[in-house]
Amino acid sequence: MFQKIKTFIMQDSKRVWSAIVMIVVLATVLWLDNDIVTWGFMGVLYLIAISEAMNLYQTNYRILNILVALILWIGIYFSNNPFIVALLALCCVSLYAVVDNTASGFKNIAPFVYPTLPFVAIFVLYQYGIGYLVWLICVVAIADIFAYYGGKKIGKTPLCAMSPKKTVEGALCGICSGVVIGAITGIGIFGQFYIAAIASAIIILFSILGDLFESALKRKADVKDSGMILPGHGGILDRIDAILFGCVAMLFIISILAMYQIEN
Repeated sequence: MFQKIKTFIMQDSKRVWSAIVMIVVLATVLWLDNDIVTWGFMGVLYLIAISEAMNLYQTNYRILNILVALILWIGIYFSNNPFIVALLALCCVSLYAVVDNTASGFKNIAPFVYPTLPFVAIFVLYQYGIGYLVWLICVVAIADIFAYYGGKKIGKTPLCAMSPKKTVEGALCGICSGVVIGAITGIGIFGQFYIAAIASAIIILFSILGDLFESALKRKADVKDSGMILPGHGGILDRIDAILFGCVAMLFIISILAMYQIEN
């Protein structure tokens, strides 16, 4: 049994060791739970991600885009409403489309929608409390792991033409495992088991959509990975695309629950 597990892991040794390093770094940042450290760590990821996104969108003005992204990230640290800063940056870069009213001009705006707005959502979620972010990452990661290995073991039916390697069976493995574990561990966050289960299901479905959306971008750009910074995983967007979409869903759920509590 041990030999089978060892053989299975060695088939993806780069992916496994890269994942271990990522987990250690992420766990350290979350354990420190320091605003500046977390903001700085997320900022580095964001700048790498937006650089990868510009390659996927095949945009121009890359240095200017990076500069705007840097100013935006500094701005959200000092702002009481990070989304206002993000929308202001989006309005500013819309000048690209004014100056160049072609497909190329409009593509320059795209990185400030995705991945910028989801990254801002992650930072907002962190401000709600470290527990929200840790729970979200764990649920999405568990669903992704079970979907990946479940798909490799029993996957037969393609899930989507945009990502032919992903299967319906793998997705179901990810959803079931993520909902069960998310519902149990999410009671402390949402207060009730069934709310945590529903929240987990919604977040996992959005995370799958994020994964497929990233696959669609890569297929459009005719590339295998968004980058090469993570051995065995590709780029930052390859690794956190599900979390980016899941975080947006998480904020939506929190806002709905807050409205419900106010009304009652």
